[in-house]
Amino acid sequence: FFSYIFGQIFNGYAAAGNMAKVMETADKLTTIHPSADNQTKAAIFSTAMALAYQANNTPKTVEYGDKVLALEPGNVQALMMVPLAMLVTLPPEGAAKDAALTKVADYSKKLLALSKPMGTADAEWNGVQAQANSTLGMALVSQAKYDDSIPVLEAALKLNKKDDQSHYNL
Repeated sequence: FFSYIFGQIFNGYAAAGNMAKVMETADKLTTIHPSADNQTKAAIFSTAMALAYQANNTPKTVEYGDKVLALEPGNVQALMMVPLAMLVTLPPEGAAKDAALTKVADYSKKLLALSKPMGTADAEWNGVQAQANSTLGMALVSQAKYDDSIPVLEAALKLNKKDDQSHYNL
């Protein structure tokens, strides 16, 4: 019963766009609801990640996305959002930038390796794959791995001919 009430309250915060309460609840999840199962945790962190992404809060997007992926390693939403958020706010240089680009590339490769989830339309999955290729291509270009980026960006353009970013990076 507590899980139901907890879910209703959390969903109310999310529906109202109350990012502060969503983050507070997600951050205190194990204290507030220590018996939450992994499915509930993943749903809470996934919602918090999506709202953090919408709010352009990269640190929280990455934090919640990593928590989702710890529970559900093949979570399509997290494998898409975390790299996109990280690319927008890359550190300017050095080891932090290299680590971020490596993580972007790793998550994009994991997304590309997934099979299409049941019930997902081909057109929708093609969009996911196009975005993953484009994101991976951007990371490779940023790492000066130009030869590696060419087939990836071409794959993105094959799936989405209107992808201006992939055209530019190619």
